[in-house]
Amino acid sequence: MFKAGFIKRAASLLLAAITVLSFPVAAAASTSSASPYTGKTYTHATAFDGYNRYDGVDVSSHNGTVSWSKVKADGIDFAVIRAGFTGYTKKRHSINTDPLASSNISGASSAGLSVGVYWYSQALTQAEARAEANKVLEILNGAKLDLPVFFDYEFAGVSDGRLDSAWSEGTITKSQMTANARAFCQVIEAAGYEAGIYASKSFLTTQLDGAGLAKSYKVWLAHYTTKTDYTGGYYMWQYSSSGDVNGISGNADCNFMYLPKGSEIGKVYEVIGLNVNSRGDNGTDLTLSWNAVSGAVKYEIYTVNGSSETLKGTSTSNKFTFTDLTPATKYSFRVKAYNASRLIAKNNAYSAYTAPAGVSGLQASVSNGAAKISWNTMTCSGYSLEWATDPAFSANKDSVDLTGSASNSYTLNLDNYATYYFRIRAWQNSGTTKIYGNYSGSLSVTYAPPEPNGFSLSAYTDTSAAVDWNDIDGVQGYRVYTVSGDSQTLAGTTADSNFTLTDLAPATEYKMRVEAYAGSLSSSAEYAVCTAPREVEGFSARIAENGAAQLSWNAVSCSGYIVEWATDSDFTQNTGSAELDASATSYTMDFEGADEYFVRIRAYKDYSAGTVYGNDSAYADLSVLPFAPSGFRVYGRGDGGTDLYLSWNAAKGADVYRVYILNGEEQEYKGSTAESRFIFTDLDPAAAYSVLVIAENEYGTASAQTAVCTAPAAVTGLTAAAGGNTITANWNGTD
Repeated sequence: MFKAGFIKRAASLLLAAITVLSFPVAAAASTSSASPYTGKTYTHATAFDGYNRYDGVDVSSHNGTVSWSKVKADGIDFAVIRAGFTGYTKKRHSINTDPLASSNISGASSAGLSVGVYWYSQALTQAEARAEANKVLEILNGAKLDLPVFFDYEFAGVSDGRLDSAWSEGTITKSQMTANARAFCQVIEAAGYEAGIYASKSFLTTQLDGAGLAKSYKVWLAHYTTKTDYTGGYYMWQYSSSGDVNGISGNADCNFMYLPKGSEIGKVYEVIGLNVNSRGDNGTDLTLSWNAVSGAVKYEIYTVNGSSETLKGTSTSNKFTFTDLTPATKYSFRVKAYNASRLIAKNNAYSAYTAPAGVSGLQASVSNGAAKISWNTMTCSGYSLEWATDPAFSANKDSVDLTGSASNSYTLNLDNYATYYFRIRAWQNSGTTKIYGNYSGSLSVTYAPPEPNGFSLSAYTDTSAAVDWNDIDGVQGYRVYTVSGDSQTLAGTTADSNFTLTDLAPATEYKMRVEAYAGSLSSSAEYAVCTAPREVEGFSARIAENGAAQLSWNAVSCSGYIVEWATDSDFTQNTGSAELDASATSYTMDFEGADEYFVRIRAYKDYSAGTVYGNDSAYADLSVLPFAPSGFRVYGRGDGGTDLYLSWNAAKGADVYRVYILNGEEQEYKGSTAESRFIFTDLDPAAAYSVLVIAENEYGTASAQTAVCTAPAAVTGLTAAAGGNTITANWNGTD
């Protein structure tokens, strides 16, 4: 490749983006074929039987201006362009840009050729080789290539050349030159390009470890013959430097490229499709797969650390499982594909993380509607906590990712009452992807509804009791029971935080139990309630002759009575009351002005949680009730003792008086009068009577009794006889 003479470095390079193009598949390689560019027949290695063969050229500024469209039309598939070169002077390490590199790269690409580049090297050290590689990267300036960046290592052919003389003088060795080649390729690969080695047959055997380099990089063999006997690995063969290619003035370097069927020129031939199929065993296992390489019979799988490769194993399929990796660790992997002992493809290092180890120490507890989950910290990027309401983690599943290996707890506010199952796994960041480790074992905690509380007896009657309690969010409803000893009876269910017990006995204390439930979970609390006494019946009032109000009623089951009075019917003005025990059936309001009040009564019942009151009776308006009669006086008797004249003081408020003769429990109605007097006309003479006088108006009555006696009947049969100074009288006796 090297042409004598120095070339001025171009001041600047503007490289057009190179699009990867597909090319027609060439005829399958056979044992021999004729080259239209040399007119000779070439015998191909049997290792390439069945491969596709492509024709290519390599050029530099020594070839002058190239008509790339003519080159393409002449059947050329690819071109390798010299990016630059190192001068062979011994005085200094002189690195130079090929002045036509930019135009050749863009021209070849625009014409539809697949393009790669090479650097003509005279490096004596790894540092010089790396400097040359960095110069190539500067020239490329990020341009996309279809083929590798080749390290062209050869003697200049002059005795005082820097590489020639170093070899002849023994100041550089095969080992050093091989290391130089690797140093160049490592810089190229680190920049994302594929690297390759160009060298002659003799160079690959004498000056370089060609076999070793072929395991890592694609080899471009230079051997000007019709049949190469080089047995090392290669995929391109520069078979002539004197080809005749239309579009290139003078002699042209001609090359064969061999690719397995199914692969295309114009694409970097590498192991592709690398993917992590699975990770496991707490981060020590990782299964790597890739697209099968046509013609490959074996794959070697490596971990890569900088320039160092460690063989981890081999596989005859496009899959391999590592079993001894460190959890939560980033690894670089390389897969090399071989046809027999020849490297035919490899990948740039593929990076992936192993999964983190399993998380230990998982604990959980529930308090105040929240679950607190904790665990032991470990090496990772974060944790994924998952929960569900079934042990299979399929019902109501949710999760949260917590960033940072130091996270060791999480508080989850629980929305629904259920048994919650928790498990956790660690994850490791890999770019924008999270690599998850194995789940820990699961554990469960139960979040049951809290016990109902805040009970209050909101309403009651003598046969019912309405109870309220604090609403509990999230429950389906409440079951309400009446409890007696060790047994309970379902009274009903409700979705609201209140319930009314009905069909109860008056003035009776009951124990109720309220059970809040959500699914199969529940909690309960008991509360004592009591029905009211019945409304007091038979309540009546009378005004005594002195103005005192005499109240009476029928007894009911209760703890006592409240008699209440006021000067208005709403019982808001000048109110007063008296509390009486359960034995009372009467009460006298004997204070001044009692007759001017409204009065009512109700019973109450004391029980363990308080006091309940019966309904108020209808009120009595004392101001409209008549007073009881008073001041009874017999103001006359007559008609042989049958008549009796009785009067009394006019009773306040009375419209009429009804008069009765009492005989034990019997009452004999004698008549009524609007005046405060009454004349009996049918009494027995000389008889004692008990008289009941009831003062009455439309609002009520008031009564009083008095005892009277009729006059005897007139004496009959009276006779008298005088004798001396004596008169003797006789009459008929009376009963």
